[in-house]
Amino acid sequence: MTVLDNLAAVATPASHEPVAPAYQAWMAGHTDALEAFLAHDAVCVAMLDDPWSVSGLQAAITMARSRIPDHCAVLAPENRALIDRLGRYVGEVFVRCFDGYWCNVLETAPPGVEVWPMIRCRGYLAGISPRCVVEMALVEGRPGGPAATAGGIVPELFASVKVKHQAWAS
Repeated sequence: MTVLDNLAAVATPASHEPVAPAYQAWMAGHTDALEAFLAHDAVCVAMLDDPWSVSGLQAAITMARSRIPDHCAVLAPENRALIDRLGRYVGEVFVRCFDGYWCNVLETAPPGVEVWPMIRCRGYLAGISPRCVVEMALVEGRPGGPAATAGGIVPELFASVKVKHQAWAS
C-alpha cells in the first residue's frame, strides 16, 4: 500500500461538470506529479505516518519555503513545476480529508488560462485554489508578501475547512 492508493477515486471532478481537454490532460498527470513530489521534492512528507494531514502540509510548505526564498522566485519559470506539484499535493490533502474533489473553475482564472484547478470540499462553501494558496504561503511574512498569520495560511485554511466539514458531517 502506498500513500497514493485510492487517488483515482477522489481525483476526478463531479460528473455534472464539463471537462475541458486541457484540464483532462492536467489531471492525467496528477498521479505522476504527486509521486514525484513525495519521492523527490518532499521526502520528509512521504515519511510521515500520515502525509495527508496538516502535519504533511506544514512540512511541505516548510520545504518549499526553503527552496523558494521570495516573490520573484515564486514567479520564476524554473520553479513553476515544483509549485504545481506542491499545489497538487496541498489540494489532494484537502480532497482526502474533507470529502473533496478537483474541478476546473475558469470563472476565477486569469484571462486566457484554460486550466484553473480548484478544490471543492463538502461543507465549505468557497472553492480552494491550491495554486493561490501555495503562492501566498510561500511569500507569507516576507517582504512584499501578505502579513504572516499565527499558524500559517495553509494550516489555518485547513483548520477552517475542518470546522465547516465537521459541522456539515454531523
